[in-house]
Amino acid sequence: YVELKAEKPDDESLELAIKWYEKGYVANKCIFAGINLATLLVVSGKTVHNSDLLGQVYIYLNNNMGAKGDLQTLTDYWEVATLLEIQILAENYGNAVLVAEKVFSMKPPSWYLESTLRNINLITDSRMGMTDTP
Repeated sequence: YVELKAEKPDDESLELAIKWYEKGYVANKCIFAGINLATLLVVSGKTVHNSDLLGQVYIYLNNNMGAKGDLQTLTDYWEVATLLEIQILAENYGNAVLVAEKVFSMKPPSWYLESTLRNINLITDSRMGMTDTP
């Protein structure tokens, strides 16, 4: 049994991480910097409705992941895991199930899955926290 609970960072650390991921993303756009920035923005409470940056990152991620081909043609674990995270961030849970099946069928090392699941837990935990507040 492995504990996959991801602790939400304190607000100061979260804002600092967002600042540096944003700088990295702007300087050298890549899907991995983009997905990490998007995840941190969602964890901080941002949505596409209140963050232009998050909307721009979503567009970039969707366009660039789409250019890589369909799910069946992807062979890199981290690209598939990024696609999974995108689907969860966008709340496309039907698609997320299909991508999750691909993730597990790739039989990655356990630490790959642990890393991916921690990010997913951060997203879902932060969203549950948002709905718990009046």
